[in-house]
Amino acid sequence: MTTLIEVQELTKAYPGSTSIFSNLTLSINEGESLAIRGDNGAGKSTFLKILAEIITPTYGFVKHMKSDMVIGYVPEKFPYNIRFTAKQYLYHMGRIQGIAKSELHHRTSNLLKQFNMRDQQGNAINTFSKGMKQKIGMMQALLANPDILLLDEPLSGLDLRTQNDLESILYRLKTNGLTIIFTCHDKKLLNRIADRVITLNGKQGQLEYISAEKPAFHIIIEMDTKGQSLDFLIGIDGIINRERMDQGDTVRLEVNPSVSDYLLLELIQHGISIQSLYRKRVL
Repeated sequence: MTTLIEVQELTKAYPGSTSIFSNLTLSINEGESLAIRGDNGAGKSTFLKILAEIITPTYGFVKHMKSDMVIGYVPEKFPYNIRFTAKQYLYHMGRIQGIAKSELHHRTSNLLKQFNMRDQQGNAINTFSKGMKQKIGMMQALLANPDILLLDEPLSGLDLRTQNDLESILYRLKTNGLTIIFTCHDKKLLNRIADRVITLNGKQGQLEYISAEKPAFHIIIEMDTKGQSLDFLIGIDGIINRERMDQGDTVRLEVNPSVSDYLLLELIQHGISIQSLYRKRVL
């Protein structure tokens, strides 16, 4: 396993205050999804900013194991007064990062498609919802094909549909091998994305390594499609198995519990009749 970042005895304190955290030591590996938990004031956002080299630690150091390391960073709150359209903003951010115009056009088009934002690319960002702004923030962080993606509370304040959209995007990025480090209070995102969870415990900043919880059961959804196509399910992550029963219109889905609420909402909104819903224990 290749190590991308080494953190040694990291301490951060501000003038006139005690340390936010102290003596943090850990390694961050390539392809890992690392979640950071902790109470408000425990230093989660500060830790991400140090990794992104936005601020410096008081003591200790962060060592990048690749000389040409590229890090994408997405803060919790997107700037409120951006007047550019989505496409203009991504273009200017890409040029600032030194991406050639021809390559930038290709990457922007792919990201707008991946994030389902092509229809909004000509609209001003200051008219967007928080969820749409969060997508724009993630797209700009991915423009330069980063080695590591840093996300500060990526699902905070978002509606259920947008949360599930972003969870699916993060899941695809994870399966494609991108290293992701994120702060999070959402247990569903931890279960679905995290390989390892680190808890910052108060001012001492002690690290607690916890294997991310994996679901003990799957959700089984049986439905009557009445001959209706289920193509709207294509691209939704978390569907483990799909089978048609008795050569009729009854279909059974086996899904990850992290996406069951979202799938049920989609099915009902498309007029699908739910016949039964139950849990299947995972051995």
